[in-house]
Amino acid sequence: MIMKKLNLILIALISAFTTIAQTAPQLVKDITIGQNGDFMRDGIDLNGKLLFTYGTQLWISDGTEPGTIFLKAFSSVSNTLTILNGKAYFVADDSVHGNELWSSDGTAAGTILVKDINPSGMGIRARWGKRSPLCLMNGKLYFAADDGLHGLEPWSSDGTTAGTQLLMDISPSAGSIDSSNMTISTVNNAIYFTANNGFNGAELWTSDGSTPGTHMVRDLDTDPNGVGPYKFMPYAGRMVFFKYYYNTLVDTAYITDGTAAGTQTLGLVPTDVPSFNDYAFRGDRLYFLCAPAYVGPTVLYMTDGLNITPVDTTWIKIPTFIDKRGFASSLTNYAEILFYSGKSAGPSPMLGIRENYGFGAGFQVPFAGADTGSSYLPSQLVQFGGKIYFRYAKHQADIWYTNGLLTQKIPSPEDDLSHNYQIQTLLTCPLVQVGNTLYFTGYYKTDVGPELYKIDLFPAAVSNAQAANTAMNIYPNPANDFIYIESAGASSFSIYNTIGSVVYTGSISSGENKTTINTATLPAGMYTIIAINKDGSKTYGKLVKH
Repeated sequence: MIMKKLNLILIALISAFTTIAQTAPQLVKDITIGQNGDFMRDGIDLNGKLLFTYGTQLWISDGTEPGTIFLKAFSSVSNTLTILNGKAYFVADDSVHGNELWSSDGTAAGTILVKDINPSGMGIRARWGKRSPLCLMNGKLYFAADDGLHGLEPWSSDGTTAGTQLLMDISPSAGSIDSSNMTISTVNNAIYFTANNGFNGAELWTSDGSTPGTHMVRDLDTDPNGVGPYKFMPYAGRMVFFKYYYNTLVDTAYITDGTAAGTQTLGLVPTDVPSFNDYAFRGDRLYFLCAPAYVGPTVLYMTDGLNITPVDTTWIKIPTFIDKRGFASSLTNYAEILFYSGKSAGPSPMLGIRENYGFGAGFQVPFAGADTGSSYLPSQLVQFGGKIYFRYAKHQADIWYTNGLLTQKIPSPEDDLSHNYQIQTLLTCPLVQVGNTLYFTGYYKTDVGPELYKIDLFPAAVSNAQAANTAMNIYPNPANDFIYIESAGASSFSIYNTIGSVVYTGSISSGENKTTINTATLPAGMYTIIAINKDGSKTYGKLVKH
């Protein structure tokens, strides 16, 4: 009975892949009346509501027009929204204090300056972008700041004025952190960042959150003017990063556990675009997209912590700024399947979303759009309600979705198909999930302009029970020596391990809905089962083998 219940839970997690429905895009609030609206630059779930930046203003919304409330205006606000202990923290300039750390509890009165780190200037050098310079670890925020005395150095904050402090003055003679490379990432109760102590050049540093526990990991470059590590990717309790060496066309990829001896090379990859930092996990492998700096095609890579392997070289793209931006948030994992956008090779290049479940083989392109001079790659891929939602620039950078079988645009009754509005800006605007609602900036009509829209899951006509229905049943699950697969309409199936290799294939006889599989020889672990139905569609299942 316990195994049966676990199997039902696993089925519920994946069943929505083909059944969950959503409403059409709905205007939440016309914040700026007329044609001159603004864009949601950043958004986050704050206690069940959407806290978002609208241009340089901070707003909160419960998804209704009266519940969409202005909180505070700034002269600039960065994409840094981070949740700590029920409050949101971010970096903004109120035209009085410069760029500093702020917090909000979702009310106007509760939107306050945490600390004026630099009373005579800019305390935090935040930049626009996907990655936030605020790193959360063990109940504290970590970031780079300049108090006007020590230069740009690592700081930490527990959300209070007194608890916002310099972590360590790494370079007493000047700031240790380069304002163009301020990425701070965390894994296994440690933060990692690039700093220059004035002697070793820009190198990898780590900290456990205390001054005594802050130290250089290893001197990787004897050149004091060398380029520091970048592209931090947490993986299996360790950190993967890239290091560029002068006069080379490749980067060296490293993995570290925070010690000099535990910092080892993984292999070589093309010199990457520094702002490009996309990665996802599938099983026990780390996958990442590497966009060489204007010298070649983007490639999907995989590492097992020992080596780096190129996975997909069949999709290329013209190395331009626009194409690279299309990859800025385009790698995501759902049901152990990687989805990512790309541009195909060949005499008729196509733009689209690709799924990779075969580790270099068996690729499919459920969506493709013609590559023209004004084309942009699909962007902002997010998992929501059992589908992959994304933006695609065809008219108003509309919202599309794919479930691996069907890919289509979510139509809006306000669509004006004769105009293209602010496509480049819209492609960089996020899709933000709060509960069963997906929020985004829509620009469908000129008399409304860009404003806050939403898509709701589970409309009244569709019950949760209907949405959770599935055509595949796997039991016992977890399994030992055998399993039964029940899948109405299936003709064949394959079982994939965590690196996407096929470990078993079988068929289901016509007229039969169930088959038995001997799993005694399968190693313990997680598996994905994909059944091919008679109509060509697919059904997905998850298997745990003891």
